[in-house]
Amino acid sequence: MIPNRLSIYGTLASLTLLGVTGCLTRKETIKIARDGAVTIAVSCEGSREELDTVDALPSASGGWDRVTIQDVSFKEDKQRLEAERTFAPGEDLPGSYASMDDPDTDLYLAFPTTLRIEQRTDGVYYYLHRVYTPRRWGYVQVWKDAFIDDSIKKLGEKPAEELTLDEKRQIVQAFAGVEAFKQIEFVKTALEECEPDLQPEYWLLARRALLDIYEEDNDYFNTVIELCEQAPEDGRGECFNQEAERILAEGYAAFVQSLRGDAGFTRKRITRFEQGYDRAERYYGITEELGGHHFEIEVEMPGVVIAHNGDHEDNEGETSVVKWSFDGKAFRDRPHELQAISRLEEGAESESQDAVDDNDQ
Repeated sequence: MIPNRLSIYGTLASLTLLGVTGCLTRKETIKIARDGAVTIAVSCEGSREELDTVDALPSASGGWDRVTIQDVSFKEDKQRLEAERTFAPGEDLPGSYASMDDPDTDLYLAFPTTLRIEQRTDGVYYYLHRVYTPRRWGYVQVWKDAFIDDSIKKLGEKPAEELTLDEKRQIVQAFAGVEAFKQIEFVKTALEECEPDLQPEYWLLARRALLDIYEEDNDYFNTVIELCEQAPEDGRGECFNQEAERILAEGYAAFVQSLRGDAGFTRKRITRFEQGYDRAERYYGITEELGGHHFEIEVEMPGVVIAHNGDHEDNEGETSVVKWSFDGKAFRDRPHELQAISRLEEGAESESQDAVDDNDQ
């Protein structure tokens, strides 16, 4: 399935469907003990549909303890997933929520996390470092910007009943253009994965075969619009969905047919390509959905925080807290880094020495 397909009819009145994603709140509390043990508590809250995210969440099969899902609000259809896990001093911290045996681990959100402890003359220093690995997204935005220009956005602001047939066609073609080149990116990624040595002419011939399906004349798109507008009002969106599914399927079929006819792909090679295409689709779907997820990270560290890149810090008592807040767009095409350093002053570090030794090994 390709998320955010051409739900065209609803889009005739508004272009807000571009980039619509679930709004899952993902809270994570990381507590660092003096000896270097780390306890991570995760709380994810959203609707039942949002909790059924395409990204990986903590699970018992992934090594997390006390994994529970409970209702928060029946009225608002809110649920909360909670999980916790403690890591011994020196033990590797998780860089993903994926289960150990999940073959699609590389598709999910990755956030390599490390804790380093260093003994100095003035105390023990704790260095926490996490990097949210970049998610490829620029290729999507390029095509959105290319096809959904200012003129299309202005048309999208008009009520659907005030649009002429030609204006509706322009909107439909714009969205079709975005979907076409998004599909081009999927097939290209799949070929690079399964057929890295494929001669470039075969790629270009298959690409052209796919694009030919989308580059129909104006009469074709006018016919689609007129067809769906003849349906009952509550069925027009479904009509456009069906037409979108059909053109996506035809584009894909044309690409595969070219691989068979021009490049001589066997059934086995086609199967490998199909598997690569499915992975490319899933990666895109996860990246798009993550864009609507809200992340709240809180780190509790021994001593006093002396440096960090968080949004807020609280140095009170024997521990200090650093907090970050961001959404999933923060790591589109760029890493998103979390850093915090605390110092446990000399005289308070005796029970931390074993942790320093463990981390030095």
